Amino acid sequence: MWYFLFSGLSLFISITLLLYTWSHRHVKESRIFSYVLLCIISLIVFQAGELLSDDAGTMTIFANLYYLPIQFAPVLFLLLSLQITNNPFLQNRKLLKGLMFFIPILTQAVLWTNDFHLLMRRDVTVDTSGVFVLMSKTYGPGFWAAAIYNFLLTFIALAVLAAAMRTKNFLYRTQAALLFFGLLLPVISMVLTVFGILRIGFDITPAVLGLSGLFAAWGIFRFRLFDAVPVAHSAVISGINSGVMVFDAYDHIVDINPAAETLIDGYHQNMLGTHAEILLSFHPPLLELYRRKSEHPSEISMSCTGQQRWYEVTVRPLYSARSEILGTLIVLHDITDRKRTEEAVRKMSLHDPLTGLPNRRFFMELAERELNQSRRHNTGIGTAFIDLDDLKIINDTWGHEFGDTYLKETADRLKEALRDSDTVCRLGGDEFALLLPGLKTYHDLEIIARKVFRAFSRRVSKKKQVKSIRASMGLSAFPEDGDTIEELLKKADEAMYTSKRSGKNRYTLSQTIDNKVLHGK
Repeated sequence: MWYFLFSGLSLFISITLLLYTWSHRHVKESRIFSYVLLCIISLIVFQAGELLSDDAGTMTIFANLYYLPIQFAPVLFLLLSLQITNNPFLQNRKLLKGLMFFIPILTQAVLWTNDFHLLMRRDVTVDTSGVFVLMSKTYGPGFWAAAIYNFLLTFIALAVLAAAMRTKNFLYRTQAALLFFGLLLPVISMVLTVFGILRIGFDITPAVLGLSGLFAAWGIFRFRLFDAVPVAHSAVISGINSGVMVFDAYDHIVDINPAAETLIDGYHQNMLGTHAEILLSFHPPLLELYRRKSEHPSEISMSCTGQQRWYEVTVRPLYSARSEILGTLIVLHDITDRKRTEEAVRKMSLHDPLTGLPNRRFFMELAERELNQSRRHNTGIGTAFIDLDDLKIINDTWGHEFGDTYLKETADRLKEALRDSDTVCRLGGDEFALLLPGLKTYHDLEIIARKVFRAFSRRVSKKKQVKSIRASMGLSAFPEDGDTIEELLKKADEAMYTSKRSGKNRYTLSQTIDNKVLHGK
């Protein structure tokens, strides 16, 4: 009775798994596993028919039927192992399947014609001395040939799965291990039965298959064996530089490669199966892209090993051949070098190559933003136009090399004299401009101008050539001198020419500001 209880449990587990895996038949591995489960169910049913029969004719029919799934199960197990691990043997599928199915079919033909040649079994008698009515027989050479062939296929399948267990990917290693031990159990029971080690008169393999089914069930429901990307893809995913994350249809992570692991703080293998809302919470922009499932590439910045890096992120739904959702794929391609190159090009387009200062274009864009801020907050902005005195004479007398040093030193002195909130740019040639936001009084302009000329008073030296920086400066202010940066620079330029006409190397306030200062306003 206990045997029928175990066989009934095996039958229940196998039918339950068959219903589940058949619902996922769009996955190739699931279809093959469904056929394996059909073989297991057939084994249990045919063996029960043999054990419950009481005449030799009926027992022989069920015994012959019992060999049908026994012959095809190893073939299907090997196909499943090769499919999941993407073994190169599958490249010639027609030849492979032909060789594996030919001998089981030949064995069936020999089995059903056994009375003519006795290659499968001999000396068949009915034994009624035990709990069950059993068929006693002696195995012929055909049986041993078929048994050796089955064991060979099974051991190859075990070897393929054992090789897959060495993968670094925890999920794939676990899946391969579960299938390995699930297949090993019936192999042990068959060895014990075929070689007469277990002397109970009948094969216990159908009952043992219930335990094998439990291993498979654990792989299916805990590690989502047929929702995950097959073991085969592990080598491909692990070997690429881009970060790859695969989520199942229920938003649980089922695969992640080393490049993506480095992006998740504190990631460890036991996090496989974690929901996307938890796993991706470390970076809200990435989680938002996952929620939207937008297939258009997006650029995000992420911290990786203490450095800020840029990634192009693609989120793609995974579909089966029948357009059913299997899960979601996230690919993160590191574009940091490209972004740095773009930033360098952008900086070159917005900065003066000699001094490193912002150029006219950058200065005008920044000035517009500052003017908008001043309009909203009703604050003042100062501008200054600076023209170096006699730069042409310096170049002609001491050479352009010293002239370049003179220009770079001028830029450094200006940055030194100004506040952090101020901006200095090189407009071109020997002309510079200053943007001075946050002015409270017009007197602040004179304070900044004096600081600039104190910085200029220190001599510039290169080899034996020494010279102080001499420049003429004009200053204007918003809103008194204009409402746009062009108007403000024009007023400052006019004031600068006043400095030139007054003897050079000095600053002059625009006439509008100067009048207000003189009147004490």
